[in-house]
Amino acid sequence: MTSSLINPSAYGIATEERLGLVNGDAFRQFQTANQMQNFLINGAFDFWQRGTSSPTTGTYGADRFIILSHNTGYAKIDSALPEGFTSAIQIGTSVATYASVAQRIESANASLLIGKQITLSFWVKAISGTPDIFVNYYAATAKDVFTSMTDFGANNVGASTTEWKQYSYTTTLTHANVANGIQVRFGILSAIGTIQITGCMLNIGSEPAPFSRAGGTIGGELALCQRYYWRTQTGVNVRLAWGFAYNTSLCTVGVTYPVTMFRSATPDFGGTAANYAIFYKSDSVSIRISTMPSLNTHTKDGMNIISTVTGTPLTAGEGCVLVGTSTAGYLGFDAEL
Repeated sequence: MTSSLINPSAYGIATEERLGLVNGDAFRQFQTANQMQNFLINGAFDFWQRGTSSPTTGTYGADRFIILSHNTGYAKIDSALPEGFTSAIQIGTSVATYASVAQRIESANASLLIGKQITLSFWVKAISGTPDIFVNYYAATAKDVFTSMTDFGANNVGASTTEWKQYSYTTTLTHANVANGIQVRFGILSAIGTIQITGCMLNIGSEPAPFSRAGGTIGGELALCQRYYWRTQTGVNVRLAWGFAYNTSLCTVGVTYPVTMFRSATPDFGGTAANYAIFYKSDSVSIRISTMPSLNTHTKDGMNIISTVTGTPLTAGEGCVLVGTSTAGYLGFDAEL
């Protein structure tokens, strides 16, 4: 089986230049202008800012996708894929239960889908077993809050095969709670097996549209991912944030996000205090911090972080840089739904 990526300009899909600022308003504008646009972000699993280690059930793995009810086989796949795709996600279960991925769509975009026919499509390949595949929609019971959801029920869209096959499901969402945001969930329907998934597309209309990225381009897609989560690079002596010494033992540094986030982010900082240090006076003078970096203040555009060092070596007002001392030290910023 094959699929093809469409030329964004041929369908009027937003390019990075046309998109401008990547925010909810811009996203709604080009979604409204083009019914072939994808309402799922990172549908080709291009971005994995959190890494590829198996996440805890109910947390995020590949960007924008929550991993639900899996217990085996989780992996990023980058070979033997449908034509036009370079990445897929693999999930599985060793007991007869659900194994699935889900994406939550914020209210500003979900409200565009109320009362319209919408079609979800995606590609699946069975690696072990040939379990049935399901699709399930949910609506948040409060605006952009998914701790409680209205469940519209699972729908069997057919058995998986050992070759790549595209599945689709068309429905109309009319429930009032759809305006609060929706969760789109799909994967293995209560069976033992392992599958790979890619090319996830949610479009307005009664037929699956040719796959396109929500951001129009690979750069636009990354920016949309970073609206909900962003993580700095990691490594020995990688500069994470710049600032100044507040007093002799405390350094305050600022981070400006690459895009305006969906909401004020919460810290997702990796490792322990031993994975960070402060450069001061020069790049050759450093000291370890004594406690983990922590949130001071934040907005949707950035965060101020404070770090306490061992002893009192700093001079108030002098410049300082927060650095990582290993790949475990990173600054992550989480504004997910």
